[in-house]
Amino acid sequence: MKNVIEISTIFKLPAKEILDLKTNLNLRFVDGVVLENRFYKDIILFRYLLDLVNKFPINITSDLWIENFYVQGYFTGGTYLGLYSLFYKKFFNEKLVLEQENTYILKDLFASMYETMQNVNRELVRELIDYVMDVEIDDILEIQFDEELINAIIESSKNKDQVSVEKTYKILDKLFKDRKYNDNLMTLLYLSGAVSKDQVKQLLGSRGYLTELDSKLFTEPMTNSFVLGFKNMYEAAIESRAGAKAQYLSTKAIQDSEYANREIQLI
Repeated sequence: MKNVIEISTIFKLPAKEILDLKTNLNLRFVDGVVLENRFYKDIILFRYLLDLVNKFPINITSDLWIENFYVQGYFTGGTYLGLYSLFYKKFFNEKLVLEQENTYILKDLFASMYETMQNVNRELVRELIDYVMDVEIDDILEIQFDEELINAIIESSKNKDQVSVEKTYKILDKLFKDRKYNDNLMTLLYLSGAVSKDQVKQLLGSRGYLTELDSKLFTEPMTNSFVLGFKNMYEAAIESRAGAKAQYLSTKAIQDSEYANREIQLI
């Protein structure tokens, strides 16, 4: 096969220099596997995430390739966790005999993982805009401060009942379906199903009724949206129970939606 690049060649270049890469490549890994026509943006991301090998050298085998850790084809916090979990196992299996001083090596390794993730955020995301979907705060606020919706939230704050809470959801749903804000990205996300409609309703409508850990219902609902924030200590306190309940009922130590910076503590 022509034009096969040894993977070690990629790591001889500083991470920033590879940002200029605009060509797909055939890559040969240390285990002899050749991955053909790898997308250049995947290569750049892979080079950044495995910048660790310059300080903690391991054999870069094909099972470390970045696409193996995408979640449904996308780069997520789970990508960090999967890649770095495997890196951790390989590093200790290949390079170290467990001794007391390895505690310090472990601390240094985790610190380097964290710094690498920060480099991705600082340097790489701006270059790989295709990997990033964002919503302007102006789009969110445009809908949040719609007069009809705001009036419904004010009514909900006065009445403190389920009917008023549901009214904010109905108005919000109508705003999206009537395409009043047709050029607003939130409309596209809501109607396409790219985001959870229930979560959007609590983001922009009244938060609603919450329950304690024992499933007892708090007598008064949270009438503000997440965007508008908590009005008082009561709302802040009962919202904290939602997080506690989610953690209590979770079947996983850390959910996939948690920040990778927290996930990495469990490697």
